[in-house]
Amino acid sequence: MASTPTSNFAYQKPAEGDTDWDTTINGNWDLLDADLIAEHNANGTHKAATFSGAITMSANFDLNGYDLILDADADSYLHASADDVIDLVLAGASGEFAININAAEDFTFTANAFNVLAGSGIVMGQGCTIGQAAGPLLAFDDTNNELVLSGGNLNYDFAAVTGRVHIEKTAGALNTVTQANSGLLLTMEALATGYFTPGVLFGSTDAEFTTTNPKVLAGIFGMATEAYAADTDSGMSLEFYTTPNDAGATPSPSFRMTIDEDGFVGINVAAPLGQLHVDQASTSGAIPVLLLDQADVSEGFINFVGTSAASAAGPISSWTVGATLTGYYRVEINGAQYWAPYYTAPSS
Repeated sequence: MASTPTSNFAYQKPAEGDTDWDTTINGNWDLLDADLIAEHNANGTHKAATFSGAITMSANFDLNGYDLILDADADSYLHASADDVIDLVLAGASGEFAININAAEDFTFTANAFNVLAGSGIVMGQGCTIGQAAGPLLAFDDTNNELVLSGGNLNYDFAAVTGRVHIEKTAGALNTVTQANSGLLLTMEALATGYFTPGVLFGSTDAEFTTTNPKVLAGIFGMATEAYAADTDSGMSLEFYTTPNDAGATPSPSFRMTIDEDGFVGINVAAPLGQLHVDQASTSGAIPVLLLDQADVSEGFINFVGTSAASAAGPISSWTVGATLTGYYRVEINGAQYWAPYYTAPSS
C-alpha cells in the first residue's frame, strides 16, 4: 500500500473539504483495515502495526490468532474507563487464558487485590510459590504432593504469633469441646473398631539420620473404639506411642499408653480394667509396677477414701474380729523388700 504525506494528523477519518483531502492515502482510508489484514511480509507473517497514542475501540478488536504486544519499556497498559472493569474473555467454549511472564519479569499489583470469583480457581504448577523469597514463602511441590511453608510461622486467629504454629481461642470458657472451639481437628472415617485418626507426630531431621529422614519417633492418635455406622456412634480413645533408645535406623514407635473411651487410663495395657491400670509385663524389667516418692514427711503414701462401716460389704470395715491370715505380698520400703500380710473378710 503506497503512502502519501498529508497534513491531517488526527486519529479519525478525514472529511472531504479538509486541507489536502484529495490524496491517495485519504482516498484509501476505508481500506486500511483490509490492507492491515491482507498485507504480509515475504515470509507470510503479518507486519506489525505500531501506534504512538491511545486506541479507543467502539467494537471488537479481533487479533485472529496473533499477539497483542505491549511495550513494557514504554509503560504500556490496558485501561478501563467506563465501568472500571477489563474483561479478558475466551471466545470459544473451551481453552484457557494464559498470562506468560518472562523469566526476568514480574507480574505486579500496586495496592490492589487479585480477586478470584466463586466457581473459579487458581492452579499452581510444580515449583510455583506464593510469598516473599526472604519468607514466609508457600511453595507447591507436585513431586511429593506437598505444600511447603518456609521462612515463617502459621498463625490462626491471633495478633502476635509466639510459635511456628499458633492457634488461639480469644474469648469464652471451654465448657464443651465442639467444632466452634479453635483448634486442630484431625478426622477420619471409621469403618470398624481400631481405625486411627491422623496423628500428631514427633521426630527429628538430624543429618545423622541417613536411612530414614525425617525419622518419626513418637505420636499421639485418636482411635475409633466402635464402627461409626450410625449417627449416635461416637466412641474414641487416645493412643500414645514412643521409641526407646538405640532402636535402629528404621524404628517403629511402640504403644505405651491409652486413655480409653470411658476415661480409663492404661499404661502398657490397651484395654484397662480400672481407672488406672498399669501392666509391668516384662519378666526381666527389674522395676516395680508403681513407685511412690513422698517428700512430705507429714503425709502418707496413699490415702484411702471411702465409706467406713461395721460390715464387710464396703471398702473400709471397722470390724476387727474373724479375719483369717491368708498370705503375704511383697513391698519395698526405701529399696528394701518386706512382706505385708493380707486377710479374709472380718466377721464382727
